[in-house]
Amino acid sequence: MEWQTNRQLGNRVTIGIIVWLVLFDLLLIWIAVQLPITLVTFIIGLLVLGSLPIYALLVYWLIGLRGSSYTLDRNTLTITWGPIQQVIPMAAIERVVPGAEVTGHVRSWGGYWPGLWVGNGTVEGWGTALFYATTVSRAETLFVITPGLVYVISPAE
Repeated sequence: MEWQTNRQLGNRVTIGIIVWLVLFDLLLIWIAVQLPITLVTFIIGLLVLGSLPIYALLVYWLIGLRGSSYTLDRNTLTITWGPIQQVIPMAAIERVVPGAEVTGHVRSWGGYWPGLWVGNGTVEGWGTALFYATTVSRAETLFVITPGLVYVISPAE
């Protein structure tokens, strides 16, 4: 069985962030062009240059989001997130807990906005976690518990 993810909100918000960042950079460039070359224009140039890794990360997350799905067969659960595939043997899965039943503190580092919850983090009581979800609402997620990791996913169905 293959489950697609609900990508629409995440795609729109991520593209919106990219567009906002492009407009902000264009404004900074326009301001820098109007000023004589000084320390201020140098700092503006550094700010624009510093935004390039942010663009790369946002595009990487967008590619991952657009290629996201979960596949379950009798031997494995495969989480596909763009170019990444996490293959989890069924024997390694201790249990699957609906996000609404998770009472411990959940911390994550990475993309976390409407329609996207991706990165790594920790789940209190269970340890290290990898997030491959298209929602930030715990009620719409599943926590796949294995001995070494917790995988947070959000099948559309």
